[in-house]
Amino acid sequence: MTESNPSSPPEAGKKACCQCKSGKKVKPSELPLYGNPYPPKDIILNQETGVIEDGFRATREAIAPLYSYSQEAAKRSIDFVNTGVAHSKATYQSVTQDGHVAEKALAIACGGALGFLLASRKGFFKKLLYTSIGFGGATAACYPKESGEMVEISTYIAKKKGPELVKEFTGYDLSPYINVSNGKKVTENASKPKE
Repeated sequence: MTESNPSSPPEAGKKACCQCKSGKKVKPSELPLYGNPYPPKDIILNQETGVIEDGFRATREAIAPLYSYSQEAAKRSIDFVNTGVAHSKATYQSVTQDGHVAEKALAIACGGALGFLLASRKGFFKKLLYTSIGFGGATAACYPKESGEMVEISTYIAKKKGPELVKEFTGYDLSPYINVSNGKKVTENASKPKE
């Protein structure tokens, strides 16, 4: 008996065990990268439309006239917003100019009234706070230079004179807690309140 070597080629009378040993090579044009070598042979026999297609067609035909109305409405709303922005800019420039005292007073009053309306169902403290914020915001918009100076003065008083005022009215000395020269906290013991 002769033993066959598995790596040796098959003899002439025997068939190959798989296609790779059959000797047939694949051409590059037969690869699926260059298209489908077996094109589909589906043929649509029925030209009638289905229920889903009829539903989509009816919906599209019903919505198409409304599209022009929506475009007109969008154009009108854009014009409305642009007009509002232009009027707001003109009003702000008019209010910030010198000599328009009545307009500034009206803007400040409207700011306070808006703050009061926003706090209409709140308690007394929130009404007072929101109204003050409305008055302050409108005043800062009408008088930007003067309000900037007031903020600087208030900041100076809070940083430099604040501990002295707290000591005068409450008796607590806050100077050990706050370094007055640069406003940073210092970890030292505070003095006791006045007796």
